[in-house]
Amino acid sequence: MTQEQFVDLCILLGCDYCPKVRGLGPKKALKLLQLHGSIEGVLRNTSRKTHPLPDGWHLQETRRLFLQPEVADPGQVALEWKEPDEEGLVNFLTHEKHMKESRVRGRLKRWRDARQKLREAQESTSKGKGRATKTMKDFFPVQKRPKMAPTCPPASKKPKLSATAPGI
Repeated sequence: MTQEQFVDLCILLGCDYCPKVRGLGPKKALKLLQLHGSIEGVLRNTSRKTHPLPDGWHLQETRRLFLQPEVADPGQVALEWKEPDEEGLVNFLTHEKHMKESRVRGRLKRWRDARQKLREAQESTSKGKGRATKTMKDFFPVQKRPKMAPTCPPASKKPKLSATAPGI
């Protein structure tokens, strides 16, 4: 399968840029694509009644986005890391995504606390107070066992047959 055929398969099955063609699952779409070579070939040889195209299905534009993506020059992109807008995040998650505000605020508090702990740990290791790398002993402390005398398993007792047992 070529790169172009793989992109066509992804488009037939639905992607971020367009919905899927109804009636085509992974097995059938792959079989048709291998048989006909491209989406155009598949569309020419399948029924629009059983496999209708979605409204607003932009095949050529979607294919171009996958095969010839617009990539920014790395020198033009400047990432700036700053503190998140917590109130903006709370408003987005509670009003637009309908999450419970108490849960969102609780998670943000846990995230802030974990982040603060991490900062403190990094500061203490950078000042020489702690080791920068951990050893296996830090994760799995070694405890010496006391020496014990070897013990023999108890001898198994076989039940004795009695002379007065029924049937004997």
